[in-house]
Amino acid sequence: AAGVFGASATAFATLVFALGAQQVDRHQTSEVLLDAIAANSPNPQVASYKILEPSWVFYGGAPIVELHSPAPSEGDLTSRKPSVLEFFGSQPEGVLITTGRRLAEIETVLPPDVMVLARTPRFLKDDELILLGRTHQPIGMAATYGNPGTY
Repeated sequence: AAGVFGASATAFATLVFALGAQQVDRHQTSEVLLDAIAANSPNPQVASYKILEPSWVFYGGAPIVELHSPAPSEGDLTSRKPSVLEFFGSQPEGVLITTGRRLAEIETVLPPDVMVLARTPRFLKDDELILLGRTHQPIGMAATYGNPGTY
């Protein structure tokens, strides 16, 4: 009886994790952002504003610059991270990943030619992930969810 119970428990746990992981993976939508980044530019510089998932670095195959302020601040310029305004000023092909809630903090400093390239629901959160950048292709070609080009 103990052997049957142990084998049943092992089979049940294996089945739950195999099917459960597959069901959860359907709700992961970060590939929408990664596809839009790849479709927009062959060699983009990617940054994030107050959000960074390790899987983006792994699946994107490139480092992601973390930004923590909308505009430049006074102080030691060598030890601080660049601002959103500095990033877009120095990176013509730069793209920025942020959330819908954080977009309100930075939209006043965004250059006029920076637009929403893609948006997708955030995994297990009541928010969305937003990709900002300058378009380098006809609008509508990037993998998008929702309404690209608008805040």
